[in-house]
Amino acid sequence: MVSISIMALVFVSLFRMQSGSVNLVEAGRFYTNAPALAQEILGQIRPEKNPSGMEETPGISKQASDHFARQYPGMTWKCQVMDVAGDKKQDTEKSGEEPEPILSHAQGLKKIVVSITQAGRTYEITTFRHVHF
Repeated sequence: MVSISIMALVFVSLFRMQSGSVNLVEAGRFYTNAPALAQEILGQIRPEKNPSGMEETPGISKQASDHFARQYPGMTWKCQVMDVAGDKKQDTEKSGEEPEPILSHAQGLKKIVVSITQAGRTYEITTFRHVHF
């Protein structure tokens, strides 16, 4: 009876080690693939100005999300493109004040955040791009 309980304890420990190893392999695969996939999404973003003067981002809108193809099942991505100068520039124009030097240089600067998610794991990359007019 004692030997059976010892064997049961050993088997439980082995199964726990095996599941931990599988979890580590999945985490390693995710954190290996996620940076490359995030770079792929960033490569699709090209902020530019169209002839009407409105800014646009071909390929990806200001906020987009989707999933990857069959190669990476369960992986989804989300992308946000935001203005850096934002409302401060408009506030200084309304008040008649001289804009801060940093804001005049930040005009056209975009903050891009890409998040890759799979099974509770998230990889996020933030970058900035300047749009030349």
